[in-house]
Amino acid sequence: MGRTLEQLLAEEKPEVISAATVLAEEMLLNIHLAELREKVNKTQNEMAQALGLKQPTVAGMEKAIALYRKSLDESAAAVEAENAKARALEAAEKAKTVAETESVSREKQLDALRAQMEAERTRLLADGEKVRHAVEAEAQRLINEARTC
Repeated sequence: MGRTLEQLLAEEKPEVISAATVLAEEMLLNIHLAELREKVNKTQNEMAQALGLKQPTVAGMEKAIALYRKSLDESAAAVEAENAKARALEAAEKAKTVAETESVSREKQLDALRAQMEAERTRLLADGEKVRHAVEAEAQRLINEARTC
């Protein structure tokens, strides 16, 4: 017959046992003990006996694993919420940047239109001055012509 776990552990170095214990605890945390126990159709008492533990220990382990899983799920949800918040802020910043860019573009278009209007006004004033000078010149010519007659 094979040796028991206790016999194997008695022959091992303490640091090996310590490392194995840490690794085993990590593995247990990653296994949903209650689900595993149910899959093999064992009660907590039967599982405890198979592991060399007492039933309250198995119950405590199952509870600890469930709490650990719940904590992981809550942490993952919190991280996802933070990521969603960051994506929303990024989208808002992009929208703000687009709005500001469009506003600047509209302002430039308005400035160009204002400049065109001012150029047209200046041209019209210059044309008006030419017409006024032409009219004055024609009036003066007619006055001079009338004096000579």
